Amino acid sequence: MAELREAKIELRFIMCADCLYKVVSALQKTDGVVQAKHNPATYPPWVWVQYDPTRLTEADLERVIEQTGYQIKGKKYPGLWESIRSLFQRR
Repeated sequence: MAELREAKIELRFIMCADCLYKVVSALQKTDGVVQAKHNPATYPPWVWVQYDPTRLTEADLERVIEQTGYQIKGKKYPGLWESIRSLFQRR
């Protein structure tokens, strides 16, 4: 096994400990993640992840979080109106 890496990823719009638990649970089910933790008492909310860099990148971890329905602090996301407008654009 390669040397493990650690990532501390700050999240946006997490309002409760259950939301943090969902993120950690999704990360723990991801192949290549050794462990994932959170502290619901911290603000801003964040998750700490230890992972195998031969199997995952930090971008992969962020993708798992986003697929769970949450956002990464510091990343740009389309605004509400852009998202709604994209639903009605012809493809």
